[in-house]
Amino acid sequence: MNSSEVLKSYADKKIKEHIGSFESDLHYDALCLSGGGARGVAYCGVLRQLGNDRLINDIKEISGSSIGAIFAIPIAFGMTVEQISTFFSEFPAEISANSITSNVQAAIKICLGKYVLEIQNFLKKHNIPLVDQYGNKLDTVEIETALNYLTFEQHELLRTHTSKSELPQIFKLKLKRLVIVATFDKKEEIELSSKCSPNMAIATAVRGSCGFPYKIGGVKVQTKVFDTRSSTFSAGLKKTVSLTDGGITNNTPYIYIKGERKLVIAFTTADKRMKESKFSFSEFLMQTLVGAPVYKFERFDIKAAKADPKVILFLLDSYISTFDLKKAKSDFYLLMLNAMKQFAEFEQGRGICLESYLPSDSLSNLDRVANEIDLSAEQAGIDDSGEEANLDQLMQSSSSDYESSDLCGSYDIEDRTTLNGFKRRFPPTLALSISPPSASPISSPSSDTSHSITPKAVTPSGIDSLTIPRMKKATSDDGFDFLKSHSRPDILVYKKDKYGKTIKRPASAGVK
Repeated sequence: MNSSEVLKSYADKKIKEHIGSFESDLHYDALCLSGGGARGVAYCGVLRQLGNDRLINDIKEISGSSIGAIFAIPIAFGMTVEQISTFFSEFPAEISANSITSNVQAAIKICLGKYVLEIQNFLKKHNIPLVDQYGNKLDTVEIETALNYLTFEQHELLRTHTSKSELPQIFKLKLKRLVIVATFDKKEEIELSSKCSPNMAIATAVRGSCGFPYKIGGVKVQTKVFDTRSSTFSAGLKKTVSLTDGGITNNTPYIYIKGERKLVIAFTTADKRMKESKFSFSEFLMQTLVGAPVYKFERFDIKAAKADPKVILFLLDSYISTFDLKKAKSDFYLLMLNAMKQFAEFEQGRGICLESYLPSDSLSNLDRVANEIDLSAEQAGIDDSGEEANLDQLMQSSSSDYESSDLCGSYDIEDRTTLNGFKRRFPPTLALSISPPSASPISSPSSDTSHSITPKAVTPSGIDSLTIPRMKKATSDDGFDFLKSHSRPDILVYKKDKYGKTIKRPASAGVK
């Protein structure tokens, strides 16, 4: 056995042990994967921890940028977590424009290849048959390559119109709504989806989203692949436009998915950059080279994710750098195992924090805080009439040693207990705003969603009961109260105005 086979055998053994020990009742209905280059291999570990039931049955939509866009494809087309791990373990150590396209096409073929004739007949019936890269209809001989240029519109039709009686094998795959984000003409982010770019080949969209300048480069696409009525850009009289790396303008494109329980996975490097007052020389140089405020955009998106009550943000430490593709290849199984443990630990922490998850419309703001940290009504300062005690008094009465972050109206709890050798960290859970009674609280997801959190009745073994944390008042940061009542287009314009300084903020923004 070579070293790769030894590591794989070791990983398989550890995964079996790990899956049996760490099970979670938490459920998500949408998934967003950030860009991060070679770090992305760690996603395999998170997906293994999620398991097939939650990934295939619960997740209904997925968005991704850059490497996140590559990972979004096998998920959107119904690969199992085992298939995804195998697929990416065989990914080349050197990535090129051609290898990105060919690997995306290979992922689609793995999922749909056995049913290509049935798919072709189905799509013909709906007047959008499979075509080649030039838009020409295919004959029987060419049918083997037919899926290479599957478009967003065709994928969406397969997702929404198949049933147990029509294309039952495709129906069983449970295809996901798919959104890829790229940078349009080197200046603004653009959504690539069945809504905005129905006639674009999915492989081309991913190739564009991964087109990092000076490494891989952008890709030119014809404007006719876009639906200009719903797209977020105006191409004017241009026949072609350029798509480059989505990570330049939106590395964490969670805003494009609609779920009530969005699992958003980003990397700890993004969170660390938020805490630095200045950018490093290399970061400054990077922004200069690409001609865009890359890290300012990233800060905005991570802050916005923390402020969004529908987002569960998991910050993953992959322990490798963006361009360390050789290490990503050689240490694939170790990185996967490490990510599995991190995500299991994250979910166990959330299981404790959310032992009592109740809809916000039936609870006062302080009630929800008390339920999340397991305070009794008396401790929380709630009298029999349900009226709240002074919030400031409650905050000051806590004797915990642990401070929580007041960033973007959320809280962040750290405790010194360790679990299986890893530091236990509680990232912002529901980004619950803790405001004075006069302020309007951010509401939690509705309780009628089919993917709500299942309360955990028993505290996981190895974790002591939580010390009551001391919480600071949530404050408005960078105008993130804006997220509560404004549409996605307004938020995107505000983001570009604040950091790109090229577009005026809409009058409806109301953010100073």
